[in-house]
Amino acid sequence: MAITKEKPADLGLRWIFQSYWGFDRAPSTTDFEAYGKALLICANADGDLAPQERDFAVGLIAGMHGPDELVEELKSYPGTDDLAKVLSRAKGAKESAGCLVYDTIRVCTADGVLADAERRKIEEMADLLDVSRDSVQEMIAIYKQERELVDRRFRVCYPDPQHRPF
Repeated sequence: MAITKEKPADLGLRWIFQSYWGFDRAPSTTDFEAYGKALLICANADGDLAPQERDFAVGLIAGMHGPDELVEELKSYPGTDDLAKVLSRAKGAKESAGCLVYDTIRVCTADGVLADAERRKIEEMADLLDVSRDSVQEMIAIYKQERELVDRRFRVCYPDPQHRPF
């Protein structure tokens, strides 16, 4: 479909998924729900679902144009459900397994620490989704590099962080 015929929201949604993950379409509502809940279950594995972790997960789902009702639910979702059961409800979980593992690493480190319990829960999720432990370790390393590059970009674009335009 030509972009001139798409609604702006549909265009933005498709662009986000194509740009970040190479997807041609957005996930189903059921897949969005499993994805969002899995993020918070893993972030809560250490018994401390930090506000930064919740904010990142909720913001990520909202930014991906997840259903409004789900975004509202995730704002108070305790992250205590059984991970295997939550993932089993998502038809696209295995197909997007690498994306989910990577985004979970991002959410779990939003408070500045990837706790051992969070890492173990991420590895449990990876096992459920047939993602190798080596891939998990590589994703953690990539995420650290990505954070360093983002910090570097911010320093170059805004040498004085007190004077960012927005």
